[in-house]
Amino acid sequence: MKKFEKFLQKYIYTDDLPLETRLANAVYLTGFVYSFVLMLFYSFVENNGALTLVILGIGASVAVLFFLNNYFSLHRLCQWVTIIVLCFILFPAAFFPLGGLYSPMPAYFVLSIVFIFLFSYGKIRVLLLLLHIAEAVVCYYVATLPFFSASFGKPVSQYNHYLDAILAFTAVGLCIGCIVEYQRRLNEHERQKLNSSGNNLLYRGKLLQMVNYVSELLLYTESENPEENFEPAMKTMAHCIDADRMYIWQNHIINGKLHYVQEFEWVKQSMESTLKTKTGYAYHNSIPAWEEKFSKREVVNGPLRSLSVDEQQVLSPFGIKSILVIPVFLQEQFWGFVSFDNCHNEQVYSEETVNMLRSACLLIANAAMRGKNMHILHSQLRQQELMAGIAQSFISGESVMTLIQEALRRMGEFMKAHRVLVLTAGKKEGPALPVYAWVSQEQWKFREPSPDFKTLVDSAFPQRMSGREKIPIRFCTDILTD
Repeated sequence: MKKFEKFLQKYIYTDDLPLETRLANAVYLTGFVYSFVLMLFYSFVENNGALTLVILGIGASVAVLFFLNNYFSLHRLCQWVTIIVLCFILFPAAFFPLGGLYSPMPAYFVLSIVFIFLFSYGKIRVLLLLLHIAEAVVCYYVATLPFFSASFGKPVSQYNHYLDAILAFTAVGLCIGCIVEYQRRLNEHERQKLNSSGNNLLYRGKLLQMVNYVSELLLYTESENPEENFEPAMKTMAHCIDADRMYIWQNHIINGKLHYVQEFEWVKQSMESTLKTKTGYAYHNSIPAWEEKFSKREVVNGPLRSLSVDEQQVLSPFGIKSILVIPVFLQEQFWGFVSFDNCHNEQVYSEETVNMLRSACLLIANAAMRGKNMHILHSQLRQQELMAGIAQSFISGESVMTLIQEALRRMGEFMKAHRVLVLTAGKKEGPALPVYAWVSQEQWKFREPSPDFKTLVDSAFPQRMSGREKIPIRFCTDILTD
């Protein structure tokens, strides 16, 4: 039974074959089965040799047509051969051995008309129908002539006549029914495909809308800090694929090992963030296979139970049922990856979905790098403005003490320090004493240094340098509150 189902799936219900081929296969398969049954009946029950040969010819023709239709893709040729050979030659030829005027051939002529409707179109169909009806009329007329009436016009026994009639309307009815049922199933299948295509188009439109929205947020929004738009962008991406959590991870070298460190996260309101670490995870300690997999631009996609044992051991404590992990490359370098957690449903995302999300992830990674570069640039500009302002103030006519105090104030405020000290150190021994000091508040005012503070200063800033006897002035910042 399973083999028969596989046969039907391969030749009738598959989408790999054209519609014309599948329809013809349904007709050929039905015709072959009933021609075989009729051949057995007329061979052993009625012992009608002539009719058996005609039916054998029909079965052989159907088998040849089935072979040509599937293995040589001669669809139109097979349809024409079906109409000409079966409808215009073999069926009329069976009219006389079956009893002429007393034969059950009207049912088979009806089947011929069904075949003409199935395999022809337009004006050709009308012409073939007229020719076939005319041929049937000629058969009935010839059967009334004395010679043919004497040879084939004798009525068969009442018992065989009943059997012939029953076989005829059963075979033709079942054949037409099979064709109708196939057409119904085909229409249902096409309707499902149409609905699926419509849903796919809607989903594809949703994905495109998501990518457009993310690109608009991250590329076209005028903001000095692109990271401000990450939360709505990540929320849109996660909602688009029904994910519960989304994380952006960037690669960092820590102690000589490649780590992935969480940079940004989005978590659905009904969920809790499960990742608290700020130091990241080493690839070789957590999931060693990911480093090589991601370096090849491969993704992790599917239910947790379908992943490797190492992946399941690391991810199962976070309540994940399905996960999608997409590596991100910037300038052909493995920058990091983006992960989507589905904690309520098992799912495998389509290739189209992965590609759309990959584009959006690339936009986020570029925005993150742009934000960091802008932060560095702004910091450098502020440093240059600070130093230029300090340098310019020293050419004014104010006292040196006032200028130094003003410079310390500017540096302290720039670095958000609580106090700035300028200390001198002795040649070899003695405490480090402040020469100039600035404090943001009175409570941070400098007092006599303790030995521990001296040790800290002397160890952090060595007194001697190559070619020098001492360092007369030192600079450091001190933050005293969290």
